[in-house]
Amino acid sequence: MKEIIRVLKQFGDMVLNQTLEKLKSQGVEFVMPAFYPQRGSVLQDYTKIGGKASIAGGLKGQQLFESITQYGLPFETTGIEETPENLEKIVKALPQDKHGPIALFIEASLGKLWSEATKKHLTDVKIVATNEQDLRSYFEEKINLASILKKAGLEKYIIPQEIVHFPMNSSDIEGVYSSLMNNDGKVVIQNCGPGVNESGGGHSTTIINSFEEFAEYCTKQSSGFAKIATYIDGLNSNLSFCVGNLVPNKAGLGATKCSLQPGDSCYLPETIDSLLEQGKQCGLTPDNIFTIVVPSTLKVVGDPLLTMNPTSGVGNIINYHFNNGISEEIYNIGNKLGTLLGLCGKVGLAGVDLIITKEGHIYINEINDRQQGTTETTSVNCENNNIPGIHHIAFLQNFADLKDPNVSKYMQGLKDNAKTIFESSAEAGSPFYIKINGTHDGVKSKVDLSSGVYQVTKDLETGSWKWDFTPKEQGFEQEPININSNSLTFEITGMDLKQGVSIAPGAQIGRFCGIAEPGSEPFLIDVEGHSVLNPDYIPVVCSFFAQTQVQDANQTQMPENGLDDPSANL
Repeated sequence: MKEIIRVLKQFGDMVLNQTLEKLKSQGVEFVMPAFYPQRGSVLQDYTKIGGKASIAGGLKGQQLFESITQYGLPFETTGIEETPENLEKIVKALPQDKHGPIALFIEASLGKLWSEATKKHLTDVKIVATNEQDLRSYFEEKINLASILKKAGLEKYIIPQEIVHFPMNSSDIEGVYSSLMNNDGKVVIQNCGPGVNESGGGHSTTIINSFEEFAEYCTKQSSGFAKIATYIDGLNSNLSFCVGNLVPNKAGLGATKCSLQPGDSCYLPETIDSLLEQGKQCGLTPDNIFTIVVPSTLKVVGDPLLTMNPTSGVGNIINYHFNNGISEEIYNIGNKLGTLLGLCGKVGLAGVDLIITKEGHIYINEINDRQQGTTETTSVNCENNNIPGIHHIAFLQNFADLKDPNVSKYMQGLKDNAKTIFESSAEAGSPFYIKINGTHDGVKSKVDLSSGVYQVTKDLETGSWKWDFTPKEQGFEQEPININSNSLTFEITGMDLKQGVSIAPGAQIGRFCGIAEPGSEPFLIDVEGHSVLNPDYIPVVCSFFAQTQVQDANQTQMPENGLDDPSANL
């Protein structure tokens, strides 16, 4: 089994290199936005062989990747709403004299907005390829979730829920609450429907603890829709997969894609039937689509040390080793959902948020028709273990020539060995990341700090930790972390702090990444079945805050040992 996957990985590397060389010979320049900088590393493969790539946006002077030219703006673009007006501002950062063919590398698109903005500003370029697609607006819409899961044959994983329309009368409020509250009286409210733009991170989610709280919330809403669901007590997990097909795109590079048609509403569950019919008309069948599923993660949500938002993800253990029964169910969830998306013409990366109870029952909380925060790390972990990575598979599905015999042969090999790829991935190591966000108002950076490998050392007398912000030399071999030792090394990714620059509350500053020895994982499953931050990591994280940030108002340092922070009592 391992030998088959190793050979397939080697063949895929050859196909990727041939594709990049071909794009370079054609003079194609990749352009990506600076919305989610840690997710663009695949373009570094292109620049290493002499290809051109640019980043539009980010703060002026920011340099997210050494080899990729970045055109920043006077304001931070991370987290900005993707409206046509905002995208036009970002694209205008690109030099207007650009010419020749370009390819758009968009992490989580909502249609052709980037193409439209680019064509309007860069009149002398031709867009030869893009991974844009608009199906996300349907598959991520919470109004449609239960219908999609039923269509995929995943009824047993649906959380009890109801879509409500505000305003609600008192009897309806009482009826919905009594039918959906859990044993502790909790329900979850997620805004949905027209006018709601959820870009990820749980920002439209509210946890309700009592009927009084629920009634107060509902009576304040004068319009709109919401999904009311039973609060499921359990741990969180991210599942990523790549959906592909073997049918070349008639319009150019990549595989065949479908899109919402005029008359298809992203707020009507029955739109799934229209998408399936469109996929059928494009020649998509179970025989020519495939889904590559990678093992799920152990996710931690809402730790107050790491985020201001109690529903935001703050970190993951990648490729968490669940027991075989749960692992098999996770594969079936990804494969069945991916099959449905593939038949609808979806191409590329997607995933789901799972909740796993202490008893081992799995629920699907939401669909993410995009690259998730864990996807690239999960994929790189596969690559490092001689297993095809889904970020490269998605790249080829969008930018390779599927009429090329080598490309089509590789895609067929992926389809034929999809389950074996998952089983091999499940045996790989388990890296982690801890997400570091802006957690306070009025905070400025007190250091210049970029991505790299850094050391933090414990003072043997005081027990406190101190970071050395001198980056290790390139090629430094990072040791697996033993939290009981006196010296730790972390790779910090997505980091670009500038001294004196304000840190926006809620904005992602960067991630601590590494591979932990058994027993030193940064997240644990407690006796109640919840995933939590390992208390041994709290002083390490608090020391980072103390050394990098200061309160703008009085220039006082952030807490160094975590004792003043609510999470210190974990």
